[in-house]
Amino acid sequence: MSRSCIITDSSVYFSTLTYPGHELVTVLPIQVEVGDKAFNDSKDPKDIKIWYGNLDSHKPRLNIPGVGDFGRLFQRLSQSFDSIIVILHSGQLSLLSENARQAAQQVKHPDGIYIIDSQTIGAGLGVLVQAAAQSSMQQQDAASISQMLRGMLPHIYTVFFLPNFSYLANSGYLDPAQAVVGEMLGFFPFYVLESGRMVSIQKARNSRQLVEMLSEFVTEFTDLRYITLFQGYPPYEQEMRSLRERITKSFPETPVTEHHLSLSLLSLLGPRPLGVVVVEKSTSN
Repeated sequence: MSRSCIITDSSVYFSTLTYPGHELVTVLPIQVEVGDKAFNDSKDPKDIKIWYGNLDSHKPRLNIPGVGDFGRLFQRLSQSFDSIIVILHSGQLSLLSENARQAAQQVKHPDGIYIIDSQTIGAGLGVLVQAAAQSSMQQQDAASISQMLRGMLPHIYTVFFLPNFSYLANSGYLDPAQAVVGEMLGFFPFYVLESGRMVSIQKARNSRQLVEMLSEFVTEFTDLRYITLFQGYPPYEQEMRSLRERITKSFPETPVTEHHLSLSLLSLLGPRPLGVVVVEKSTSN
């Protein structure tokens, strides 16, 4: 009863399925609806290909866990654990974190539930969840773990290109008229997640610029703990090879992984993002 458990959502990416404390982690599933079809959240390229083939004129919609879903889960887990730490994808992308907060206010002992907005996605979220699980295994209390996680947030950087302007408009991040013009011009807007909010900082005109700008962003750092490259569908095969070669040359000792974003994130951001998550070394991690 002394350890905390961790809740996260299915958009999370783990570099390995087995890590210290993984048995303490519950992953809440998200569903994606396209027309009259429903898809379970997945990062498998085969599942993503099937989802992509069903898009046609339909815009995907997220079916996220509601307040009641969180409430029932909190009640069940509180029977086995003293504290619950909830770490979810950026609260700027969906209402998932808000649903968790509302559910926590309705339970019998809300002070035992800690809600962390990761302010990031995919691998960045995974780094936080793994750190929390390992700390819980080491018998650290939930308040200390929560403080540690908040200290890690400024050291996780997420940047990406998003060519699918219509998805940004559908998700409320871009004016529909701007989306039409942007797709006509063929721009690739370069976004950074700042405090979980998408901020457009530059634009690229071709795939060569995509690679150059992403690699330049990464090489601005000097002491990195972890680097991951992510993409959507259809895959950026040549760009990913070139980007990985540049990054591993600059950081030969830093682990570099590659993965596809989950269907839930692709449904929000569009099917063809290309980006990087970097995690700085710090006293918190």
